[in-house]
Amino acid sequence: MLWLMMMRRLNLSALCIALSASASVHAQNAVATPQADIVVTGERLSREEARQQAAAYVRHVGVTASQQGVARWIDPVCPKVRGIDDKLAHYVEGRIRRIASAAGAPLAKDRCEPNLIVSFVADASAAAQFVVRRQPGQLAEVQAQDRHALLNGDAPVRWWYSTEIRGKDGDRLSGAPPVFASIQGGVPGQSLPSNGDTTYLSQYSNGIISTQTARAIIAATVVVDVNRAAGVRLESIAEYAAFVSLAEIRPTRDVQRSSILALFSGADKARQLTDLDSRFLQALYQLPLDRYSRQQRGLLIAALAPPDR
Repeated sequence: MLWLMMMRRLNLSALCIALSASASVHAQNAVATPQADIVVTGERLSREEARQQAAAYVRHVGVTASQQGVARWIDPVCPKVRGIDDKLAHYVEGRIRRIASAAGAPLAKDRCEPNLIVSFVADASAAAQFVVRRQPGQLAEVQAQDRHALLNGDAPVRWWYSTEIRGKDGDRLSGAPPVFASIQGGVPGQSLPSNGDTTYLSQYSNGIISTQTARAIIAATVVVDVNRAAGVRLESIAEYAAFVSLAEIRPTRDVQRSSILALFSGADKARQLTDLDSRFLQALYQLPLDRYSRQQRGLLIAALAPPDR
């Protein structure tokens, strides 16, 4: 993106984030000191309580909120971080790659064409507005109720996606019309009419359960406002960016403590991917994409709330 190349310098807030990340990396390499055993007690959820929690979580992340099926990466993911020091950018990219690998998402090799961009900027609203002016198609899939918040809101992290319809096995639609022969005396080899802009998908299997199509994320952009994110560890921001770029997450104010999405919600918040977040991503990348959204919602809830043994 042209605007990403223009973001070359950041203010003191970016330095604070960088120092925080550096301290985190050094802390991980330090020798752990022996500590007393810690015993954590808690109440085990019943099957119904676990299901209610899972249903609330799936509703919260919003991946099945519309009639469209769930979208995820089908082509290999190639993350690229811009706007911060190269060493720190490499650290964030590595963390995104580790989370993607743990989820089962396809990963491109190190030397690849970026399709997942995480950009650290001084003013996220100005950056998003620049995109609209220069490349309005970038935000074509942002829903109307979310567009104002993206362009004018105060969220420390904002994101958007580009998706496309694929065949149920992930194959791209063809620009060539399929050839058919009519049962009622049609000319063998005759093809469907085309206006040159139409794409086609040929399927030869039973579609009673399958929708015969799948939705693929083909690009994701995450913008981090370093002023609004000041004081948050870079490690946490990297995990937040990974989560919202690996799944088609709807921005929402209805945050829950059970998700990394609560990172900027206040003192009582998750600072890394929660157990539900990790299990959700794993379930998402095992989910059959050629299903209706209501079926996918049920499968995700079932995966997050397994039956008692």
